[in-house]
Amino acid sequence: MPLIFCSAVLFQTTNIFIMTKSTQSRDMASPLEKTHPTAPKSLFLATTAFAIAFANWGLIAGLAPLLKKELALSPAQASLMIAIPVLLGSLGRIPAGMLTDRFGARGVFSLLLAFGIIPTLALSLNHSYSSLLFWGFFLGMAGTSFAIGIAFVSRWHPAKRQGMATGIYGVGNIGQSIAVFGGPVLASQIGISNVFRLFGLASLVWGIVFFLTNIQAIGLSFFVLAIVFSAYSHRK
Repeated sequence: MPLIFCSAVLFQTTNIFIMTKSTQSRDMASPLEKTHPTAPKSLFLATTAFAIAFANWGLIAGLAPLLKKELALSPAQASLMIAIPVLLGSLGRIPAGMLTDRFGARGVFSLLLAFGIIPTLALSLNHSYSSLLFWGFFLGMAGTSFAIGIAFVSRWHPAKRQGMATGIYGVGNIGQSIAVFGGPVLASQIGISNVFRLFGLASLVWGIVFFLTNIQAIGLSFFVLAIVFSAYSHRK
């Protein structure tokens, strides 16, 4: 019994000592080694923004089979229609990164998302082949969101956690899959024009939310998008 009692006391003492040293280490850590208190919320905002932006970026490619059939496009015409947004989204990441360094990631990302309503709304009104080429060029700007978001996410996390944070942010690539698989399904229910409107509205709403960055705005945005989607789904 005395041995058990002494072992228990030693165990508790060791635990207290380790916890004390751990607490002291955390308290003495450099500010650069600490995760910002709002980092989880910022990561959620950025990942969702990335997914929405990539969904818009891949929308024309997702709807390409339907557009090709509706407009009677040749394989070369369809390939050009798909390639234009992809090309701009890739090359545009360099100036987007420079603008992010100059003006900050939050403002640039918010503006990019809000701008997404313009080409999508234009294509909802007229998605002729010439319109798809012209507005597809501007829709390709959504592809630059990767460079902007990486800069935004990194600043909220210390260097030793940036790998995990940017990995979670990269999940936003799923937005392109949503466009490719979900776009045609939605188009069969609500029409191609309404799909462009819905994706554009999601981009605009989240651009506002991203700029405001508060929990009430996040909840309101999901509520608004749910109402709009419900209205579109019953218009057929």
